[in-house]
Amino acid sequence: MQKPSSSLLTTLSLYGLLRYRGSRGGKFRARRIPILCTTVRWDHGQPVQVDAPFHRDLRPLHNTNPRKARVRNLVQLTQQQLVSSTKSSSQNTWCIEPPSLYVLNANSLAKPHALDHLAAELNSYSVDVAVVTESHFKKKHKEGMESIQGYTAHRRDREGRRGGGVVVYVRDSIDSAMCDFTFDRTLELLWITLKLTSHTVAVGAIYHPPKPVYKLCDILDAIESSVCYLSDRCDLIVLAGDINTLEPQSIIQRTGLINIVKSPTRGANILDQIFVSQDCYLNTKVVTPIIKSDHRAIIAYNGAILTNQNKTKTKCTFRKITPEKKAIYLNHLAAANLDNLVMPDDDPLQAFENFYKVSKQMLDKFFPECTITVTSSDPSFTTPEINQLRKIAHSLITLIINREQRIYGKKLKLSPIKNQLFQCLITLLLICLIRIMLACHVTCLILSQA
Repeated sequence: MQKPSSSLLTTLSLYGLLRYRGSRGGKFRARRIPILCTTVRWDHGQPVQVDAPFHRDLRPLHNTNPRKARVRNLVQLTQQQLVSSTKSSSQNTWCIEPPSLYVLNANSLAKPHALDHLAAELNSYSVDVAVVTESHFKKKHKEGMESIQGYTAHRRDREGRRGGGVVVYVRDSIDSAMCDFTFDRTLELLWITLKLTSHTVAVGAIYHPPKPVYKLCDILDAIESSVCYLSDRCDLIVLAGDINTLEPQSIIQRTGLINIVKSPTRGANILDQIFVSQDCYLNTKVVTPIIKSDHRAIIAYNGAILTNQNKTKTKCTFRKITPEKKAIYLNHLAAANLDNLVMPDDDPLQAFENFYKVSKQMLDKFFPECTITVTSSDPSFTTPEINQLRKIAHSLITLIINREQRIYGKKLKLSPIKNQLFQCLITLLLICLIRIMLACHVTCLILSQA
């Protein structure tokens, strides 16, 4: 880099813009720093009290023995014995037994029979706390109209606009109280504190509409401030509800909560969320609710695996199309004589019926119809073909387990995770086997034509 000219440096200095960088410090550039007066003198590493204050001599510019500690520069610290705090397992925050949680966007609890359906579902799943968004309750709905037998209701209605609102139902055996936060009335955020046997849990219900009238930072600030206030007073914090376009990552970054919902709740989107301060829920299940709603319900619980009480089964037919069958079908079409299928003098309606009849006969011959049962618990991406492969894999797993039982003479049980891995492995083996058979068939066709 070229050095600036003297005229430029003079001009910069004239206007007060000239600044020089500091020089590097080191032991050869050490300067003496004035030290405060003290009445303690260090003699061979021991403090000695003197009558008159004096100035301690500073450290030498050159340290002759850098590895040896300079005792006179060390500060004497008072030692205090630490008391080991031993908490019982019930007081340990990591051993909290959380209440079972039910989350649903009901799309109005004011519609006919909605409360009855909700009560039946809460009792069937043995729910302790239920968070319901879009309750559609207003001032005209007096207190008590939202009540469910065996549960205490806490609600926050939307003011000035239709729709919206949140309700939290807590089992009567659990002491619950509403937190008195001075939020803006446009924010649909409600906090409830639960006093359990050995700990306190804070449950928050939130509904963020697709087109809010408030700023996005307002709801995030309200969530952050309430979580900070409750974190010092509660052992567990749970925030649940429908957040729509609100990014879960923004809530996680603001509060440090953990998101435990991984399955879609409306179509292919995860709109309903559950955030917890501790990952204490072992099972999270997305089920179809009894209430007529376009959202699915979320159940977070510990204990035995729950079964979907509103599970529907549908039988659907499909034609299994494989490359091998398609190749045989195309070879048959190439060799078939279809000149007499439609005659010029035939009636158009009769000609179409003849063509449809012959086409359907060939389809039934080469691609016969198969029947498979599809349930509402299956993922949205599951097709009848995938369900059939899963059933074949499950039957092979059962066959292998029964064979092992006959050989070793003991009952074998696989965990759900190992069962799913085993099914995936069997499905991959089936796909590889089908591809090998297809390659062999294509090779035979090429050799026969050659």
